[in-house]
Amino acid sequence: MTFLTDVIEINPQPQPTVIVFDRDLSDNHLIHSFAPTKSSLTVLNHLREAVLPSNGREQKQVDRAINLHGSYGSGKSHLAVILKQLLCDGSGSEGFLGLFDRISKNFNTAQLATNLKNTFLAADDKDARPYLLVSLYGSECTSIPDKLMEGLCDALKRHPTLNLENILPKTEYDVCVTCFEDIVTHSPDFANADLPPSLAENYLTTREMLVNLKQHKPEALVLFKKWYSHIFYGRTFNPAHEGGKNFIEAYVEAGKNLAEQYHFGGIVVVWDEFGFALEDLIGNSHRHAQQ
Repeated sequence: MTFLTDVIEINPQPQPTVIVFDRDLSDNHLIHSFAPTKSSLTVLNHLREAVLPSNGREQKQVDRAINLHGSYGSGKSHLAVILKQLLCDGSGSEGFLGLFDRISKNFNTAQLATNLKNTFLAADDKDARPYLLVSLYGSECTSIPDKLMEGLCDALKRHPTLNLENILPKTEYDVCVTCFEDIVTHSPDFANADLPPSLAENYLTTREMLVNLKQHKPEALVLFKKWYSHIFYGRTFNPAHEGGKNFIEAYVEAGKNLAEQYHFGGIVVVWDEFGFALEDLIGNSHRHAQQ
């Protein structure tokens, strides 16, 4: 006689019905419960090839941008958590030992499991090169570059062992803050002045604008340029002319500094619900999505 318990094993670990991306990014139980599929194994192998030092030096270059798409509940966020943990934490946890065992037994791909283990080294391995995670979610971004810049600054600030000033170059926000402080030195009344009614959409005073510039808020950057033009009768302020780096230059220099100073492999951006961000950008005429 065969009992149900002979063929079905109940996982005793409580699992969430919905993955909340930011909350669950480091949840090791999600590795235990991950059920690999052929498509997910293709993604894992693609990721392994993309981060190899030889990528880009050969005739065939593996694209480092991955778009996971599928219907609701198909496991996109779950797979993204696995990718994050491989890149940022390595494969040394007990959860990955079980996952690699399932991959080897159920798909007869022992070589893939070995390759993943050898590529994404355990965090305590002296040769491990973890990635810095920039985690973004959904919509409400004035532009994709602004959101990427905001996310990078936030990730560096929240990291317990990294010094933002040693990694990030002088940004557009930094030069705007310096410019504002120079203006206040010569005209102290501007330190906490009311913004003109035509500009007081997100903030009411220049002090609020400054606080949000220091926090790398995109709307504060846009506002400062308009405010500068207002008080100087149409003169424009271009942060690039003052040495402020745009988001591409900032990512390149930050990645280089992370590699040289902190032995990182690079930066990984995980944007959950990216489709919502595109819908929001395209649907809002004020965001100039085409630009």
